[in-house]
Amino acid sequence: MSKLKGFERYRRPLEESLVEIEQYLQKTEESAEAVSPDRGLGRLSRMEAMQDQQLILEARRRKKCKKWQYNLHYSEWITASLVAASFAGILSRKSG
Repeated sequence: MSKLKGFERYRRPLEESLVEIEQYLQKTEESAEAVSPDRGLGRLSRMEAMQDQQLILEARRRKKCKKWQYNLHYSEWITASLVAASFAGILSRKSG
């Protein structure tokens, strides 16, 4: 059961990180859209806008990767919790 307590210690920070990532992805969704040529920008301004867009796209890609990793760890934590709870239930039935 001590291993389960170790998982519990990381649960809240993991959930908070997932919420932060989701908020970031929602906030930057519009910025990641393609730069339209009819925005009345000059050539250099448009190039800068396209470069900014690429930076945002890369940051979003990294956040999505981190979100995937966090979800994987979170699901592992849930699985371990369920297995430990089931095992504890089986042991209590055998001893009772």
